[in-house]
Amino acid sequence: MLLLLLLILGCALLHEILALEHKIVWDTNAISAASITIAPGDTVVWSWSAQTHNLLSTASRGQCQYSGVWGSPDPANNGMYARKFDEVGEFHYFCAIHCGALKMFATISVKSKHIIASALIA
Repeated sequence: MLLLLLLILGCALLHEILALEHKIVWDTNAISAASITIAPGDTVVWSWSAQTHNLLSTASRGQCQYSGVWGSPDPANNGMYARKFDEVGEFHYFCAIHCGALKMFATISVKSKHIIASALIA
């Protein structure tokens, strides 16, 4: 048990030193891959090139209404947007152009480091 605790603490400390960057291709053909789980301090980088997109925060998953908290600039082709997530929580977002018809929305789940480390061990 002590070894497991030390392993979890070691993973958390290593992650604190080496915050990760997660890449998401924001595309109407890969919407399901746009929901991911990360740790506090990680950065998510979205990119898109096939169509005109953007991404905007929303209060709940599947809602196509901008919450005003965070979002990319105006819709564009060949876009990119990055955001660092420091707090634990669920962060929902959507594409203003494709949210309704194509259901282009997703969630970034930020979980504490020890929860992620426990899941990796199990």
